[in-house]
Amino acid sequence: MKIIYETVSKFIRWGVIDVIVAIIALPLFMSIVSSI
Repeated sequence: MKIIYETVSKFIRWGVIDVIVAIIALPLFMSIVSSI
């Protein structure tokens, strides 16, 4: 049970990081694409 909890919390933590990175990277990517 403890292993499952650690795995889930790890996935949630990485998921949050992925969302933050996506929110930051998307406008940058859009501005790069529109400038080309």
